[in-house]
Amino acid sequence: PFLLETAEYMPLIQEKMFLVAQKDLLLHSFGKKTESVLQTYRESRDITIFKDIPFVLLKKGDRIRALVDQEFSLHNMGPVIKLETANIQTAFCLAAEGIGLAVCPEMYLNSCYIVSGIEGSELRQRVEILPFFKEDITDTIAIGYNRFRYLSKIGQDFIELARQKFSAPGSF
Repeated sequence: PFLLETAEYMPLIQEKMFLVAQKDLLLHSFGKKTESVLQTYRESRDITIFKDIPFVLLKKGDRIRALVDQEFSLHNMGPVIKLETANIQTAFCLAAEGIGLAVCPEMYLNSCYIVSGIEGSELRQRVEILPFFKEDITDTIAIGYNRFRYLSKIGQDFIELARQKFSAPGSF
């Protein structure tokens, strides 16, 4: 999320963020009202519904954490942060274990190469996955390079491969 005069940016994908919450943690927090609370959240996307539940967040400085902090700020919410980690997969796994809620990008929830992306996995079955932002808010994943410097053939090939990969249907 920065602009430099010398940088050339090529957007690859628009990625949505999702809230990951262990089902048992939600039941413990909301009891018999759990389904009603989840339905209210799905309709409103009001993150303050979860203000009393702890979060497992990425460390400050991470682009996803910046987006999450911005959303909390928009809702005048200071989340209860139980743990910070540098790894999104760790955040997902800790959320699945009920340590707190986590925010994960779409790519991690749809990749068959990592545990969070395997829909039938036991870990994935323990969690509710809910949209985090309003529908019109996404994060842009892009490639950036200095347009005034030499771009090697390998660099050019990487950019082309990334464009092909992320322009294909079901790209992640």
